[in-house]
Amino acid sequence: MDVRSLGLGLAFALMWSSAFTSARVVVAHAPPLTALTLRFVVSGAIAISIALALRQTARLSPAQWRGVVIFGLCQNALYLGLNFVAMQWIGASVASIIASTMPLLVALIGWALLRDRLPPVAAAGLVAGFAGVAIIMGGRMAGGLDLVAVALCAVAALALATATLAVRGAASGGNLMMVVGLQMLVGAAALALPALALETWAVDWSWPLIVAFAYTVLVPGVLATLVWFVLVERIGAVKAATFHFLNPVFGVVIAAVLLGETLGGTDALGVAVVAAGILAVQRARKPAAKDGRAMQPVEQPGGAAGFAPTAQEDIMFDYSDSHSTISSDRVNGTEVYGKGGEKVGHIDHLVIDKRSGKITYAVMGFGGFLGMGEEHHPIPWAKLDYDTGLNGYRTDITEEQLRGAPERPERWYEDRRWEEAAYAHYGAPYYWI
Repeated sequence: MDVRSLGLGLAFALMWSSAFTSARVVVAHAPPLTALTLRFVVSGAIAISIALALRQTARLSPAQWRGVVIFGLCQNALYLGLNFVAMQWIGASVASIIASTMPLLVALIGWALLRDRLPPVAAAGLVAGFAGVAIIMGGRMAGGLDLVAVALCAVAALALATATLAVRGAASGGNLMMVVGLQMLVGAAALALPALALETWAVDWSWPLIVAFAYTVLVPGVLATLVWFVLVERIGAVKAATFHFLNPVFGVVIAAVLLGETLGGTDALGVAVVAAGILAVQRARKPAAKDGRAMQPVEQPGGAAGFAPTAQEDIMFDYSDSHSTISSDRVNGTEVYGKGGEKVGHIDHLVIDKRSGKITYAVMGFGGFLGMGEEHHPIPWAKLDYDTGLNGYRTDITEEQLRGAPERPERWYEDRRWEEAAYAHYGAPYYWI
């Protein structure tokens, strides 16, 4: 995992974990579903405004629209909605601990429904993870923990696991901020009716409520969601889910510091066991598949076929760094360096010729922030060489060459004249010969 992805993962875990504390403050002063609906409306409006400023549009691919709907319903309406309701009766630390089981649920679903075989280490990690939750819940139940609220949080975690497995591909194809904004509005639409039917407008206006609401709109609401999309697209859904093992740690600490929630010895032990279990599941290595199954094709821009791991491969399959083969999932996001070893960008995705199976282009991303405002340039794959010392690719293409590259038509991947001019410009042999 590259340094940029690691930084994104840590930032996401911190922001996401803090959402439990801010939500606990919000539901103490306002009806939960109504507050969450308003949060999604405001967050969605902000995200769409940013998207329009960046000249993004709502012309999304079918995979993106599918991700918008699934993520909006599962992550926003169900996961956050159920957690907001539950936190009327349980603390932020308990909610964050239950939420941390999401990567365990991802692996469990793969085993139970997709017939994935779990390596012994992964199976032990599953047992340890859920045992850790049981340790925490056992200690908390002695103090009168609300079981209905716990059940709501458990269903919420299951909904988030579903969204995590389904979201891959929602960010590919551009318009990333528009995707974030639209899935917020889907969540608002889904929650509006139950909020109107089940709640009354009774708000205890106070500075803690205002600050907590503003924070949950801007940080967990917009920024954390955007970071999550970028992270999933860079390293894959299940590898991104690894960072959820930090949720119980960050969540408990933040709740203890800001809300004064108690942290006992049983809680600390349970958190450590849960974190260890999640790490065991995520780090379990599976040798190359012996059943001959190929990776499943997924749609790339222009109908070119790329490849993403199957659920089994994405959950338990990894490639040794010492081997010459690599999953396309790991190529995406890999840094690209110039002649002098300076970082010049990263690989956003690959384009593959469907008939020959050859990689034709690496679409590189340059500049931008968290996936926004990046420039993308298709570079002939032959102009990239893997450097084991840098754990990245080298290219001799200069900034001047990029600026002087032939202007791309809208459907450049179908324009042979443009391809001939581009390959000649970069001095690369034609892939179609």
